[in-house]
Amino acid sequence: MDRFEGPFFYPFPRMRRTVLAHVGQRCRWFARGVLASDVQPRSNSMSANPSQPTAARRMTLMSNAPRFALGQMVATPGALALLDQTGFSALALISRHVHGDWGDCCAEDKATNELSVQQGMRVMSVYRLVDAERLQQTPQDKRSSLPTIWIITEANRSVTTLLLPEDY
Repeated sequence: MDRFEGPFFYPFPRMRRTVLAHVGQRCRWFARGVLASDVQPRSNSMSANPSQPTAARRMTLMSNAPRFALGQMVATPGALALLDQTGFSALALISRHVHGDWGDCCAEDKATNELSVQQGMRVMSVYRLVDAERLQQTPQDKRSSLPTIWIITEANRSVTTLLLPEDY
């Protein structure tokens, strides 16, 4: 029997691998579990909780599924002009938004967005249209002067809007 036949392919004898297809979202979730006996015991005797076993089950879950529905996507003329001027892709920004990368929001706004996704409320992301180096060099209180796009998905998930802060 070929190694690739059957429902699963095991590249290592002690590794379990499962691939689940989520048909409605056109995505795949990959889950890999490693048996506890495959994990090397820690040599550090100064662990935070010595009563916990040193070998534990690890699980990694990766998904490219959107976290919420976008509805109809619209953009203001000012937002489209700024995207054209800076060379940023609206599709890339929307992808970040729908996957939970809220951009240049404060910690409180990020927490509000996480709650909003779970409870079906409005979700808002803030993206500065500059390269990562320039964004890092700009102090937090001066970032509002950088070219900025907001993306807002309404609570009923009927529409997602790209707009400039001054268009709000």
